[in-house]
Amino acid sequence: MKQLVIKNVGPIRQVDIKLNRFNFFIGPQSSGKSTVAKILSSCMWLEKEVLTTLNDKVLADGAAFVRLVESFHKIEGYFEDGSFVQYDTDCISIMYCDKDIKITRKENEDYRREKICYIPAERNMVTLPELQGFEFGHTNIRSFLFDWFNAREFFVAGNKTDVLNLGVKYYYDSELSRIKGRIEHVNGRAFQIALSSASSGLQSLTPLVVMLQYYTDEYFRSYNEKKSFDADCRTRKVDMFLLDKLVLGKIKPLLTDEEFDNLNQKIEDDSVEDNEPHSYLKLVSHLVVMLPYYTDAYSRSYNEKKSFDADFRTSEDDMYLANIILNEIKHHLTSEEFDNLDQEIKDDILKGNYPHPHSYQKLLCHCITVLYNLKTPEKTSFIIEEPEQNLYPSTQMDLLDLVVELCNGEKKHHCTITTHSPYILNKLNLLVKRFDVGVKGLAALNWDELSVWAVKDGKVRDLKVRNAHLINPEYLSEPLDRIYEEYEQYETATRE
Repeated sequence: MKQLVIKNVGPIRQVDIKLNRFNFFIGPQSSGKSTVAKILSSCMWLEKEVLTTLNDKVLADGAAFVRLVESFHKIEGYFEDGSFVQYDTDCISIMYCDKDIKITRKENEDYRREKICYIPAERNMVTLPELQGFEFGHTNIRSFLFDWFNAREFFVAGNKTDVLNLGVKYYYDSELSRIKGRIEHVNGRAFQIALSSASSGLQSLTPLVVMLQYYTDEYFRSYNEKKSFDADCRTRKVDMFLLDKLVLGKIKPLLTDEEFDNLNQKIEDDSVEDNEPHSYLKLVSHLVVMLPYYTDAYSRSYNEKKSFDADFRTSEDDMYLANIILNEIKHHLTSEEFDNLDQEIKDDILKGNYPHPHSYQKLLCHCITVLYNLKTPEKTSFIIEEPEQNLYPSTQMDLLDLVVELCNGEKKHHCTITTHSPYILNKLNLLVKRFDVGVKGLAALNWDELSVWAVKDGKVRDLKVRNAHLINPEYLSEPLDRIYEEYEQYETATRE
């Protein structure tokens, strides 16, 4: 569970909420909905940066945190004397108070890397033909555009994607010189037009749908192929840190000083010589083969006294444990690399160079698992501003179905939405009801994974009705009630 506390930041006076897998904020313009979402996304990014680099000093001071939030999200001047932000998860605590910031990593190795995808209200700017030539600085717009450029290139002419049930398909035409985003509109016959020539609703809806589809599915298959060299270099430092902390540090008591120094030197030499990404895999393979030789006197005398039968049974255990390790690291290797490593380890075992299983193998498996979780995104956390923008009510509700359906896929993605739409919140009641009665084949929401807040006067109000799986309808009906009350006044006056 994540908790977010905000005090005296822009329009927000007091917010203290526990975040869920699905979070919805509704309220008037300038009420602070987006402020909450933007601070949340900044804290999530900071959490990821600290935990995946194992560096608590990502930000120098509180001023750097303020610059991060205000400049990235274009909310300059929101922080003041008395501003306070606290973000707590199972893995980290971030607290900004009185212009100071304190970041604390918790002793929890269960952090799972996630992709943070901020989709702003300005998303229809993707229709601008000269977009890639613009300078946006380090802002959420720039981050969104980079994510958009990656997503759109997957949906080429041979892989068009539907835009809801509107009879429209989107595709990216890299051969065109300027306007590359195209839609195929079926209206009696198929015809192609530039996305920039489509209706305002399609211009707002299409990038949202495309990014939802890409970052809930294909992104995770192609992630390792698209990682930057810089990202690989940074994470290799983490490889060595965790190897030292989770493996070497725990086996050091089993070795003499000389043995440990020799082992450490061998690992350092391998690391220096290997300039390829994922060098830790070779280090792991080296440890798998060599660590049995770095055991204490008891282990050495034990091996001398083992029976042939014991040796045979142990060799089977070795092979089993080696396969556990191989399966853990398989995701990081090409087919050829995996086959070579697999054969190398099996050859060593069969030659008798792998005497017997030790607890270090569990250490290695654990280390590899932690590394994998830090390096490879498990899910996406979407922050979406005003999904209803320029959309007819029925289309808004169909869009919500798609958001929930995609996020409820295998990876169980997270989603935070800011909205003005009563249609969306009313549709939430239907999605919850579908889940409660067990409807199959339609989007549905687990009540326990949903949070809904109204933002007004700098505070938040929980709209979930206690002891009933229902979003409070009173808040949603207030504007309509005022219309009918005034209408009734005129009707009464006319009758009199």
